[in-house]
Amino acid sequence: MSKYNIVKELKRCGREEEVKYAYASWLDLRLDTSHNQDHISSSAIWEFKYKKNLRDKSQLARVLAQAVYYLRRLKLEGTGKNPLPQMTVAADVNEASVIATENLEGYFESNVKWDRAPSDPDPVLVQAIAEEMDLPVYDMTNSKEAEGFKQELNRLEGLDAPKKQITLLNFEDAYEHWSESVGKGLDTDKKGWCFIADLSNDSLCTVYNREKRTLQLSLNQRAPVRARVDPRDYEKFWSIWARPPEPADFQTMINHMDRLSAMADRRITGEFYTPKAACRKALEYLEKELGKDWQDQYYVWDPAAGTGQLTYYMDRQDRCFISTVKQSEIDYIEEYGIAPEANVFQYDFVNDDIEKLVNGDDLLGDGWKMPKELRKVLKEEPENLIVLMNPPYGECGAGGAKGSNKKDITGTQSKTSFGDAGKASRELYTQFLLRSSFHKAGLIALFSTLKIVNTTGYKKVRELMPYTLETGYLIHSELFHGVKGKFPIGYHILKQTTTENNLMSNEGTQGVELGAPFELDVLEMDKEGILNKTGSKTVGLPERDVLNKWCKSPKASEEAVPLKSSIQVAYDAWKTCKLAKNATGYMICGCNDLQHAVQGTFLLSSVQKDPKGWSVTPDNLRKSAIIFAVRKSVKQTWLNNQDQFTVPHTEPDDTFYGDCLVYALFHNSNQTSSLKDVVYEGETYQIRNQFYPYHPKYMKEDIKDLGWYNQFDRARPTAIYWELRNLQDQGSLSVEAETVLEAGKEVYSLFNKYIDLLDCERWKIDYWDAGWYQIRNSLKGAELAAVELERVKEARNKLEDKIRPQVYELGFLRE
Repeated sequence: MSKYNIVKELKRCGREEEVKYAYASWLDLRLDTSHNQDHISSSAIWEFKYKKNLRDKSQLARVLAQAVYYLRRLKLEGTGKNPLPQMTVAADVNEASVIATENLEGYFESNVKWDRAPSDPDPVLVQAIAEEMDLPVYDMTNSKEAEGFKQELNRLEGLDAPKKQITLLNFEDAYEHWSESVGKGLDTDKKGWCFIADLSNDSLCTVYNREKRTLQLSLNQRAPVRARVDPRDYEKFWSIWARPPEPADFQTMINHMDRLSAMADRRITGEFYTPKAACRKALEYLEKELGKDWQDQYYVWDPAAGTGQLTYYMDRQDRCFISTVKQSEIDYIEEYGIAPEANVFQYDFVNDDIEKLVNGDDLLGDGWKMPKELRKVLKEEPENLIVLMNPPYGECGAGGAKGSNKKDITGTQSKTSFGDAGKASRELYTQFLLRSSFHKAGLIALFSTLKIVNTTGYKKVRELMPYTLETGYLIHSELFHGVKGKFPIGYHILKQTTTENNLMSNEGTQGVELGAPFELDVLEMDKEGILNKTGSKTVGLPERDVLNKWCKSPKASEEAVPLKSSIQVAYDAWKTCKLAKNATGYMICGCNDLQHAVQGTFLLSSVQKDPKGWSVTPDNLRKSAIIFAVRKSVKQTWLNNQDQFTVPHTEPDDTFYGDCLVYALFHNSNQTSSLKDVVYEGETYQIRNQFYPYHPKYMKEDIKDLGWYNQFDRARPTAIYWELRNLQDQGSLSVEAETVLEAGKEVYSLFNKYIDLLDCERWKIDYWDAGWYQIRNSLKGAELAAVELERVKEARNKLEDKIRPQVYELGFLRE
């Protein structure tokens, strides 16, 4: 169970039952609700809740009071044969708390209305518990607190539950936890040494008074600091962490205590860039590549240093050059002694000295902003320079910079100074790469997305960089503070190939040309905050053309109504929109990676207002349906987020096509529709749904509305019906596809039967060939066909499970 991440699982929960099963999976609970409570065993009785705010004493007391009702029945009414469980647990999606059951038994004889339902306990009991109980409440959104909660469960159960030792590897993490829970009321500039004082567990440094709820801290003749502390938080924290540390480690921590206060200050501004564990691993991978003595042989320049995270753990900081555009960050590094032996200077990497570099000025001449020591390295031994960085990611589009703090991207000196990188030159990331390459740095070791190795849009960048990919790793983007989305961030070590240099790669290390297939390690963080290898993944450009090129886009010649959704007309379309002649619909197909497949794949009955796809015609229906299903059936994870879809290496057979077509017809992203009398730019259009899958004459049964019945009486089958019929006649529809069609037919039949009860005006239903979007939403709105719709979903999911492995087998995605 150690790999089960309770924090992540609880975040996914949307109701109480999901909370219950999240805890059960985490702690391997065999749920027993035989006595009408959420779970009971010999060790614990559990009450599970959803968003009750257990930090509020009255809310926690109400949950415990409910448990008291159950416990009293077990003891006094003989409903249970076993002794009372050892502990009583209140577990919510965000918090959890636990108490020894014996501390609740005193309430059994209270003057309480015991005939009330446990879920509605007597307010007298609730108030008594709230006033008398002062329990720690664990923050289940915090992995450290979650582990502390588990420790307390084990302790109350009588199991060995050792506290977590504070070491040099985790003491900054421990400080962050202490700062959030114990030291939150202290001044930022005092938190570092106050934590060290509390960590010492020395009565001369730490005086804690539970009754007065105070904590007094003093260290090395500093004026004592006194703060109010919630006993629940203080005692909970030190029940999780052990103190004091080993003496040698503790002395090192004391030497770094000023840095701890600075850390808190940086967290307020959200400016932690690279996670500490990733920084340590970055140096480890350089050591693997260059040998144990690499720091004695090479110089390191971090030109996007922020507050010096990347080089902080280096032993030879005297061989480091640290620069950043912000003077405030330089002040921070110097004030807190983060890199006392390094050459630290303010420098704008994409603007400063660019003209002199391009002109070929003497690096040891006058007028440079770079320090002379660095220029000497660049001139005499650039092959021994490692540019180690986590570059910024601002991008400038045609209309200017996008995002906050990106005003200066458009006019940077380096944008076009080091070669034509095309559209990629708009990104600061590209500009940092190309300048580093211009310096002929022996190695470029950087954190970035996979653009440099994985995307066709970076072809020109790769051509400008004479480097090979030597080694590296992938980690989850969520480890980086402030990063949105779930995708892999790579640490790439790139080796310069055009000069004879002294880089001493270990035997067995063999780099590849940028963009060629290459295996990177996959690292994931354990509960101790340490990155461990859990596998590997191949990165690099796809071996075949991207999938979007597989399907021919027919010439669009017929003016059409632009849509922005299934039933909404895009009256603000900025240009004339057209469909191909004989089009049966329109396929929206955005960017070619998995990240964009979920939100960028749709079927419509007319063109999209900002066309990003093609007209679906009888000639390309097969490939369109397959592309739809391929893009939609693969589950997106953080690791496959940027994988590229490709043309298959094996031609799919008719059964696969049939599966994909049926899957597309009943997917929620099938937003085909039938719309009557749509007026657009002075013309009136009838938009008909050619993706109606059934013969109209077989859909008339049970229709009570005469006008609706008459429409079916006059209707003709759609193009999609005949396509399905041909596949059936050939025996090319799988059992799973047929099951979806049968389940779908029930929904369509109920839609026709209850058409007079549906909100046809809202869903713009006028014609018999209403689209799947209109049908399912109108039924849901009328609270009809819930069971039938669920059957369709279950059948479609089974069909999806059949399609998914074939996506890899046929070569649409690289495994």
